[in-house]
Parts: sequence; structure tokens; C-alpha cells
Amino acid sequence: MRTAITSRLACSLGAATLAAVAACNGDNPTEPRVVMPTLAPPTALASGSITVTYCANNAPIWSAEQDGTGAWRRVLPTSGTTFVYTFTTGKGGVATVKKQGTGFTLDVIFATLADFTGQTKTQTLNCPGTKIVKGSVAHVAIGQVASVDLGTSSTFLVGGGPTTFTLNNVEVGARDLIAARSNTSLLVNSIIIRRSLNPTSGSTLPVLDFTSTAAFAPATAHATLSGIPTGSKASVAVLFFSPRGTGAALAAASNVANVSVPYEAIPIAKLLTGEFQLLAGSMSGTTASRVTGVWLRTIVNRPLAFGPALNTPTLSAAATTPYYRPKVMLASQTQYNKAISASFSQSSVVRTASIFTTAAYLGAVPATWSLALPDLHAVSGFLTTWAPMNAKATSWNVQGLGGTLPFFSSSPTDGSTFLSAMRTGSLTSP
Repeated sequence: MRTAITSRLACSLGAATLAAVAACNGDNPTEPRVVMPTLAPPTALASGSITVTYCANNAPIWSAEQDGTGAWRRVLPTSGTTFVYTFTTGKGGVATVKKQGTGFTLDVIFATLADFTGQTKTQTLNCPGTKIVKGSVAHVAIGQVASVDLGTSSTFLVGGGPTTFTLNNVEVGARDLIAARSNTSLLVNSIIIRRSLNPTSGSTLPVLDFTSTAAFAPATAHATLSGIPTGSKASVAVLFFSPRGTGAALAAASNVANVSVPYEAIPIAKLLTGEFQLLAGSMSGTTASRVTGVWLRTIVNRPLAFGPALNTPTLSAAATTPYYRPKVMLASQTQYNKAISASFSQSSVVRTASIFTTAAYLGAVPATWSLALPDLHAVSGFLTTWAPMNAKATSWNVQGLGGTLPFFSSSPTDGSTFLSAMRTGSLTSP
């Protein structure tokens, strides 16, 4: 449960970089795939460029940029897996193609330069590492569980079982370690934070003793949920985000309705600048899902209100030659006024495509969002066989986003909120 909640919310929020689009590009069409940061307040940048370094094992095999509404042009790496995208008009599009098993993923983002950069000009994806780090825990009794997160690597231990653990694929560089002990209801009762660790591969960490002076109790408060339809249930989690590449779920509750539930979080006295937490709720149905969140510094009783269901989108084809170009029309909602995304997955031929746009790119929130996969066939090096195919079973999702979305160059305001909603479905491409 904890891992599923963390993964789903992380993709809903995005990793605040253009490069991080890849991080959520699984071929499960019910999960959010592409999210970009928004600025608060938004700042118009007249012109500039962004530098993106992709992970070596997930770098684009082809990429292009569109300056404003001009012609698309191919972008080659400046070195290795580093690409530079330039927007003299202050906005534009970025398209990438990546290998996905035996198939391909085509992602297209339309945004302003400010949206792309999140106030930073250089972005590097938090790439999976190769280090193996060992450790152990103490004072995790029967009826308790412990979680350990170091960068993007994590593990769980159950009280009464083995006390040693191994973290695989730990990244190179300084990362924070977050360890939490919980009861079987996943209510946290002890936390340990060790910051800026860069252990060598094969090394063993000092024991994580949840009764030591390094451990501390969480702050507690209540979240009052609302907006959950009759007959539906939601999950609640508190997520911790570190600017040094670590995220951890500190508490979780599942199968709850419009009630007040307790939550535990790191006390503000234990947070450093740039660290923040998110009190988040999610609920999913067969063809729709919603996420709500409140950014936390102070731990007090908070309302946690879901937005309405996303309006039903209209799906069509902008064109069927030289390749299938899906198009989405979606009536705007005030709760989801920052951005929308759409993704399409054809599992039989392993083809996925996504499109994303921000309201800032459009100049204002439109009455109706219109989003279509662009025609890239004339751009140097592009192969139409990378794109979605005609006459194939296609799963789709459309997501709306509103409120304060994260970006790593700054922390959200304490108490600010975000909302997202998604609809999913299937069709046969024409």
C-alpha cells in the first residue's frame, strides 16, 4: 500500500524537470505519465535555453524543439546524453522518442520557458545507481514495521524477522536517508534522518536504532477529508521530499471516507530549508481517479478536499496519415487550470505517446483545452514507425492539474494545495 501510494502520487506531482517525464512513462494507462512544474507566481522569460541531461539507459534516440509556434527542428545532443533546447520566444515545444522494450515512446511537451526551467537552467534526471549498501535496524518489535529510503532505493523490514537489509541501485552522490518505524496500521512512531550520505558500494551503514538519541517522534495532527463520493474510498499519505533526491512516505491510511483521520509528519524543527512534506489523498475508480494535497511545514489539523471528477474528454484523430495523431478536447474546470496531459498506449505493438501543455503556454486558461499529437514526419531523422499506429487497440488517459505543483528550486508555500483528476478509457485507432 505504502509503495503504491508513493508511486502514484509521485507521478501525479511530477519530478519537476523536463527530464523527469521519463520517470512515469510506464505503459499502464491508468497512471499519470507526464507532469511539468508550474511557477508561483509565474514569471515570463523572454528568451533562453534549458539544458537537460538524461539517464544513459533512458536517453532519447531522437529529439526536436519548436520555438514558439514555428517549425519543428531536430536537436542533437551537445555531448553524451545532454540536450540543449532554445526558445527565443519564451515558449515552445519539446519532443523526444525513447526506446520502450521492443517499441517506442513519443513524448511532446508544450510550455513556457519558465514552466520548463522551474527557475533553473540545468536539469538532470535522478538516474538509477549501481551501488549496493547494507545496514541493520534495532528495536523494531513484533507488530511493527520499518522502512528505509536512501535516494530512490528503499526497503522494508517486519518486526520479529531479519534486522539486516540491503539497498540496491543506490545513486552516486549525496543522498538523504529516511528511516521510519510504524505499527501495523502504518502510523509512524519513530523517525531517523541522516542527511547527505554518499556511502561506497558494499559498505555497511551504522545501525538504525529507533530508540537512540538520533531518533525522534513525529508530529501528529488530523486531516479532514471531503469530496469523496458516496460509496467511494480514499487513501491518505504523508510524503517527505528532500532536495537531495530522497522521497519517503511517512504515514498512510487506506479505505477511508469523508472523515477525520490522524496523520504523522516530520516536525518543522527537524526540517531544513528546501525540505517539504505533502499531505495527500488519492482515490481511484475503474475509469477515473483524483488526487488532492496540502503542502506542509507546520503540522496542524488540515482540510483535505478532493476536486470534482474531471470532465469527460472528447477524443478524435487530428490525422491518420502519415501516422495516427490523437486529439483531445476537454472543457476547462477552475480546479484544474494549470495544465493538462494525455497519453495513449498500444500494448500490442509497444507504442506509447503523450502530450502535455500548460495554461501559461496558451497565454490563459482556455474555455476548452485542445491537445493533439503534432505532425513530426518532416523533421530530420523522425521515423513514423515510432508513432502510434492505425487500427490498434489503444488505452488512453487524460489528466487535469491545478494548484501548486512542485519544483525543486523552491519550496511550496505552507498550506498551499494542489489537485489533479484523471479519466481513462480505450478505443481503436482509426
